[in-house]
Amino acid sequence: MDGLAGRETGGVSGPPAGAAGTGGQGLAEAWARARDGLGLDPGLPWAAWLCTYTPLELIIAAGLQPKRMLGTPARQGLADAYLTPNLCPYVRSVLAEALAGPRPAAAVIAASCNAMTHLASVWPSAVGSPAYLLDLPRSSDPSAVRYFAACLEGLAAWLEQRGQEEITPARLEAASEELEAARRTLAAAHRLAVGRAPALDGATLLDLARTAAVTPPARFRGAAEAVLAGATGPGGVAAEAGPEGSPPHSADAAPRRLPKAGRTGPRVLLTGSLVDPALVRILEEAGARVVADDLCLGSRSYLGLQADVAGGLSRDWPRTREGWFSALAQRYLAERPPCPRVAGFERRSRHLDALLRAARADGVVAYGLKFCDNSLYDFPAIRAHLARAGVPALLITGDYGGAGQGHGRPRGGGLLVAR
Repeated sequence: MDGLAGRETGGVSGPPAGAAGTGGQGLAEAWARARDGLGLDPGLPWAAWLCTYTPLELIIAAGLQPKRMLGTPARQGLADAYLTPNLCPYVRSVLAEALAGPRPAAAVIAASCNAMTHLASVWPSAVGSPAYLLDLPRSSDPSAVRYFAACLEGLAAWLEQRGQEEITPARLEAASEELEAARRTLAAAHRLAVGRAPALDGATLLDLARTAAVTPPARFRGAAEAVLAGATGPGGVAAEAGPEGSPPHSADAAPRRLPKAGRTGPRVLLTGSLVDPALVRILEEAGARVVADDLCLGSRSYLGLQADVAGGLSRDWPRTREGWFSALAQRYLAERPPCPRVAGFERRSRHLDALLRAARADGVVAYGLKFCDNSLYDFPAIRAHLARAGVPALLITGDYGGAGQGHGRPRGGGLLVAR
């Protein structure tokens, strides 16, 4: 990994049918219609990214559109010529998506695991576009933040060559404001889902986050706020920050409750790395309600990254190019909800406890990708931590596609029996 890190190496999946559940179906359908018109600007180059520790501000400031590669699970076989089958199914799905096209102008691949490093190695020859392997520290202490800031300086120089734009403090400021607005919209949607009178179902909340990952921030924000206004009434989506980094809805706009049928069943929190969207449908068919998540394709991509929550961009610091690298390193590495890849389970468990309290969840379902050591090693610690509070937890493993659905259905029902 050390030899590759820090240098160039050689469409949205919608919610599954029925995933919205009985309650909130009108809002889910409104969002499905709105998201159909979203996407990248075909006249501008775009850069692929794969990990939420990737500072999107740098990609945007370089004049590139950021798009997270979500992968094409059904076509993983396309990657067989480049990657072994017993490798992370998400990484294989991403390569399959890139091979099928359209292909990005560049790719930023975080060195978050061995599989990502393999992907960075084969990307240039397989896909035909350059890739940058961004080194990612395993801790978030001050020395790790300083090192990550130096890594971001190298990434910025590389992106400037690909996007043909100089990354200036002014461009970073504009990119940060653009992303800030989109993240606050997602955080407001999160509050609508976990509130005492939920106005948004879990499947739609997750699809909002997935769509935000593949859509220019301003375009996503406009579509999402127009739909969410129907859940909050005339006040729309509010701007003030609330507990856990999620802005509440406007005080004078009480959320419209889901119909009674959509509010029955145990409240479930999803955790893990990358979840097969079909899992939400499986849990709801078993009688559960997904009310919150701790996923890198969900709340970890926006909670804690707002400037008024993440202290890295709210304290006084020099608005120089180097100052931005330091502030972004602090924000992404040290002040956002941690994932299993970063050391420090105590900090991660506190965040999980806060999510459980805010969502009043009855249990936790963890989804682990096959061959993903980070998430699979994380679950025993999560289960032991939750057991002390009497909260049941269930691990479901899958291959980021439909193969995990067969055993996911009865095991999802098992969590309900445990209650």
